Amino acid sequence: MANYYGTTVSEGGKLKKNCEEEVNKIIAKYEFGDEGELTVGIQNGELHVWEVDSCYAYNIDDEDRDEEVFDQFLEKISPFLVEPLIVSEVGSEKCCYVQAFAYIARPNKEVVSVSIWDAINRVLKIK
Repeated sequence: MANYYGTTVSEGGKLKKNCEEEVNKIIAKYEFGDEGELTVGIQNGELHVWEVDSCYAYNIDDEDRDEEVFDQFLEKISPFLVEPLIVSEVGSEKCCYVQAFAYIARPNKEVVSVSIWDAINRVLKIK
């Protein structure tokens, strides 16, 4: 079986003033990426997610990394957002099985995810 290679980048994610320390405490509770190489950090008052890795998160208290909890991480940081944070990933297995999806974290704690296939089906009204 081929290996999946994903690339992740975020957009938006402006934080409320004076909350960077609290958000950094939340970030410190997680390990990010399939291989632990996804970068999550604050730059110029915005939360950024980027790297050549998948947008996965694991709670560092879960020693076995049994459960992927990226959406849980986004729910925890969403109250600190002034604007939505959009985290997109595109990847493939040897240029086959191309996938694209995005997580959207809104300031009201709502987190949704959508794949390219979800978007196509909505546009084409296919169920």
